[in-house]
Amino acid sequence: MKQLFLCIATIFCLAHLAHAAVVEVPLYKFTNTLVKSIDLKCISAEYTIPVSVPERWEIEKAVMRFQYVNSSSLLENKSTLVVKVNGYPIAQIKLSPIVPEGEVKVAIPAILLDTGYNNISFAVTQHYTDECEDPCAPGLWTTIKIDESILRVEYRLKPVPLRLSAIPEFIFDPKIFPHGRVNFIAEGLTSEELINYAGIVASGIALRYDYRQVFFSLSKDIKPNVDNILLGKRDFIYDFLRKKGVEINEDAGALLKITHLPLEKFVRDPHHALIIITGDNIEQVKLASETFAIMSFPFPDTDEMTPVKFELPDVAQYSGKHMLVPDKKYPFKTLNLETYTFKGLSPNPKEITFRLPPDFMVKQNQYANLSLHFAYGAGMRNFSVLNVSPFPERFQQNPYFKRVSTNSK
Repeated sequence: MKQLFLCIATIFCLAHLAHAAVVEVPLYKFTNTLVKSIDLKCISAEYTIPVSVPERWEIEKAVMRFQYVNSSSLLENKSTLVVKVNGYPIAQIKLSPIVPEGEVKVAIPAILLDTGYNNISFAVTQHYTDECEDPCAPGLWTTIKIDESILRVEYRLKPVPLRLSAIPEFIFDPKIFPHGRVNFIAEGLTSEELINYAGIVASGIALRYDYRQVFFSLSKDIKPNVDNILLGKRDFIYDFLRKKGVEINEDAGALLKITHLPLEKFVRDPHHALIIITGDNIEQVKLASETFAIMSFPFPDTDEMTPVKFELPDVAQYSGKHMLVPDKKYPFKTLNLETYTFKGLSPNPKEITFRLPPDFMVKQNQYANLSLHFAYGAGMRNFSVLNVSPFPERFQQNPYFKRVSTNSK
């Protein structure tokens, strides 16, 4: 009876520790250009930082701590910094000219953080006089020091669904931050062929993480608190799993299978996965590895599958994510820029990111044509402009910087 009690207590403790975690990330790491500070200028300005929440996480608590400094010219009774999450205000700070620097710690209600990408916004209204004022006077500014700001998230992992379709959508989710972690258990750690197939599987994992940072490790046994990949021929796999109390089909040929992570013979971690990639011989292991890494259509909603044949599709030259080639038109939508409305005196900029082929040679007097379809308010003044720059703000003095007038006349 005592041994049974200890076994139950061990299972409970392992299950509890395995899926509770805390992560702290500097705010600037959520920005595309890794800017170290945010400058909010003019009488009204706003800047938004997208923060991802993986489907795998159940947020329990989130706290953001940030530092700011504002102009000593501001009027305290008319200047305010507002922090919003998905448009919902969670904090208001009066901007004081007497104490122009401060540090704020604000709790983010977990109910406001949805699975996917969430917008954390810093918005200011700031004035330097009660009478007529220049709406973009030099003294109207507030700077958020996001390189010295931290987002702390406490979360629990949801149980891993026992279906292969959860691999790209749930397990290897690019929204996981600050990085992914995967451990390999491979038959014969010195086998050149199997190590090569482990590299193929790792490349498929990196692809599903959208090439964000992933830490890979290699061990002879299950590594707890991390997803594991078990790779090898069936004899090795069967003996390994039998000791863990896991059974697999011995006559399935090439096989992909997912199960909850076995820590001991009767102990499972439901919050991490063991993905089994195996076959009767080395050719079938290769088939299963390549299927896992490169299969482009969805995995089935079952816990295992038996690949029979694998063929690589024809790959066109210069194909790849956000890769542009000459003499072809690309809608902004294909470059992750949907229809967007700029509001206020100093709205957030929007960026289009793309790549050019490594052998792309830009010749003299060669240009890229940019066609914009936009509308603006009829009441805008003559000095209103839409800036289009091929570089970030720090390079806008470049002679190729263009300014498009939006004169309402």
